[in-house]
Amino acid sequence: MIDIESNFFKIFPKKCGFIFLHSHPDDESFLNAGFIQFLVKFKKNVHIIYTSAGLVKNIQLTSQRQKEAYCACNKLGLNQLVFLNYCDNLHSESSDTISTSNPKLVANEILKITKEILPEGTVPVFVSYDRNGGYGHVDHQALHEIGKVLISLNHLVIESTMNRDLFFNWIKEAQGRIDALLIPLRSYWSDNPWLQAKEITHCYVLKKDEIETKKQTLLAHKSQIHFNQFPAGLDESDYQDIFGVEYFRISK
Repeated sequence: MIDIESNFFKIFPKKCGFIFLHSHPDDESFLNAGFIQFLVKFKKNVHIIYTSAGLVKNIQLTSQRQKEAYCACNKLGLNQLVFLNYCDNLHSESSDTISTSNPKLVANEILKITKEILPEGTVPVFVSYDRNGGYGHVDHQALHEIGKVLISLNHLVIESTMNRDLFFNWIKEAQGRIDALLIPLRSYWSDNPWLQAKEITHCYVLKKDEIETKKQTLLAHKSQIHFNQFPAGLDESDYQDIFGVEYFRISK
């Protein structure tokens, strides 16, 4: 795997801005909190567009999750957030979801917003999801399809993922060693979540302070993350094993 920090200008244009495409509040903390911190410190233009955190049947939950997103991202030094009006598939009673929308139309909507929020002359770098949609959520899978549209339009898209091999090996080793609440339910994922190590092309290695901040951003999502459960409840060693490196696939 290629280390992003050491090869930054070999990978990305000099004058670039980053548009992180995430489905739901808390996805940014799981997948990209370390890399976002690096980019903010590096004085890069960074924005997050949430594609499935808009109006849902539970308006109170929508408001709460968006407030949690701002709280988490403020800890990363980031407050440029955009929420599209598509529903989380799990909370929708209608067809206003990413998974039922035309990916080309959504991609054009994202490009229009990108043009408005990035300074003129800035090359956008989009951060999307791997082909499995991470753990298999339909909103994540749909976002991968949107990323493919952006690639077809000659935009640079890097795909966030996790190291499936490392994660599965850790779960196997941790069984019986730690509390069951600290091990995620395998049934929550698809059969083939994320990517195997051999498919991952790039990584970002978090520094110690970035790892701690990443945990704090997860805890900011109080409606989703509990301090005594996976992942926030893990001890420092286990947490670093799973979340101390962030993984990406960049297709040439």
